[in-house]
Amino acid sequence: TAVTTPGLSYTDNNLANLATGYYYADLVEADGSRIITSPIWYSRDDATVKSEQNITLAPTKTVTYGDADFPIGATSDNTNINITYTSSDTNIATITNNDVHIVKAGSVTITANQAGDTFFNPAVAKQQIITIAPKAITVTADAKTKVEATADPAFTYTATPALVGADIFTGALARNPGETAGYY
Repeated sequence: TAVTTPGLSYTDNNLANLATGYYYADLVEADGSRIITSPIWYSRDDATVKSEQNITLAPTKTVTYGDADFPIGATSDNTNINITYTSSDTNIATITNNDVHIVKAGSVTITANQAGDTFFNPAVAKQQIITIAPKAITVTADAKTKVEATADPAFTYTATPALVGADIFTGALARNPGETAGYY
């Protein structure tokens, strides 16, 4: 038997934390007999009144070229929506798995964003300036000897700490001119 109940509405404050969607409800007569089980579209009354979400992010950070990838460290008062990051200059730093990957020395701005959804407005984007200092390298010429009037030995050097990745030095080693016995 079809049951028609025009304008039926139901309020149950226990549903306040459910997400919008389909739920099953039993329509029950006053005597307690069940008439029908039916899917009902449920939407939260507060779905139109969205909550704010706030990102917290440290304003500046200083690191050194060659440092390992590091987390940005943004947090939000809403942990249900992920924070995403962008770099203002991917030639200086990129974002990899939500960590900063240093490409070269310089300054870059990392922006943290958090999208909105049915219940939350998008968060106000927050920015962090990261200053990437050059890596200090000490280069020491290796001591060499030669006999007067013979060809110079191959000049070599030692660099500490090691260079980063595929970085290389360019140029050539040379010594002051002279052929008499002594230090050059």
